[in-house]
Amino acid sequence: MHYKTNNIQSICIIFLLTWIISPPLSYGMIYRILAVLATAIWMILEFSSKICIDAGGKIYLKKFTLYALIYLVIMISFSMVFENLSVMTAINRQINVIFFVLIGFIAGRYVYSGRKKELILFYKWIVFLVVVFSVTALIRSDRFTYVTRASGAYTDDNELIVQAALKGIGGFGFFSVSSILSPMILWNAIRAKGREKIICFVEFFLVEVAVISAGFTIALIISFVGIVYCGYFCIRNGFHRFVWIVIAIGIWVGHGVFFSWLYSFLSDLASGTMYSNKVEDIFYFLNNKTATGSFEGRLERYLMSLRSVINYPVVGSYIIKGRNVTGMHSSIIDAFGAYGAIPGFMWIYLSLVYPKKLGIYYLSEKRLIKMSMLLIALTILFNQMALQISLFCMIVPALSLYLGEENRSKAVK
Repeated sequence: MHYKTNNIQSICIIFLLTWIISPPLSYGMIYRILAVLATAIWMILEFSSKICIDAGGKIYLKKFTLYALIYLVIMISFSMVFENLSVMTAINRQINVIFFVLIGFIAGRYVYSGRKKELILFYKWIVFLVVVFSVTALIRSDRFTYVTRASGAYTDDNELIVQAALKGIGGFGFFSVSSILSPMILWNAIRAKGREKIICFVEFFLVEVAVISAGFTIALIISFVGIVYCGYFCIRNGFHRFVWIVIAIGIWVGHGVFFSWLYSFLSDLASGTMYSNKVEDIFYFLNNKTATGSFEGRLERYLMSLRSVINYPVVGSYIIKGRNVTGMHSSIIDAFGAYGAIPGFMWIYLSLVYPKKLGIYYLSEKRLIKMSMLLIALTILFNQMALQISLFCMIVPALSLYLGEENRSKAVK
């Protein structure tokens, strides 16, 4: 009976993960209803079964659940009071955060009950789906190029977006996941042996090329940071690490000459592509300390959020101004600017501290966890929370488990 319950729960989670990742399932009320139904079935089976949860894990789960409920109540009630939204509209606006909390809670139950096989299964399924839809994004026609992103401007053609999604072409949410997952797959590839190493390198190549082709500059930068981090810390030879450091210092000291060369190189490389004006925007800012184009718009939104944090540090702009005056381009800064210090720190715990605690439960390589959390932090610092980011509550501990041995002693520190 217990075996059948586990299988049913696994099927429910696999569908939920598939719904979150797969562009073709992004549109259509039936898929959303099935996702909610799968979650409900999982919850019923979970709490009707005698699942043994680690003592330290119970504390973290209770703390996570309490913070999540308080944070969601604040977000939803503020939308209702200050923006005059209905309950359902306010809830729907926070759907990404709600599913982040749900996936976080589900992941915690699996981690702290020691269900290792299921976690590894979920990780492999996520990687499989990301690879599949990276390929579908790569083979997209020119007609759908601007659905992902084109020079900082999203298309307003909703029908075109839906058609692209049905053909397996994701938007920012999908590439926010793949840009973080790509270095994690690379780490796995470097550590793996034999046929698995080849498979992991192929997966990394397909996912990374799709990230590059998508045109999301932030995703590309985050992925690049992860690859550099991965390359350095996976180098075991001391001399090779020294060479890596010398190159980095050389670039820093001679950054003027380097930037000049890099600008020329990237301009030629990006000529005729969706990255062309992004290169111009960024290097104009570096040379003149003023922003322009799409980069200017994003920078201004970050500054709006920072001004809101500075002007309303304790209780946020909703209570003082009666509205949200943040730039709505940074999940972390916006939480502080709109809702105040306490909800802001709650969100940091929910989105960064808790996933890290899940990751260190099964720990063999601390640097992998640090890299993963750095990339997640950068993603939600420079973007709004995407639904797909919730998957890392599952991915981080699963990959940690997959690569190493269990270290329970770290779970209660």
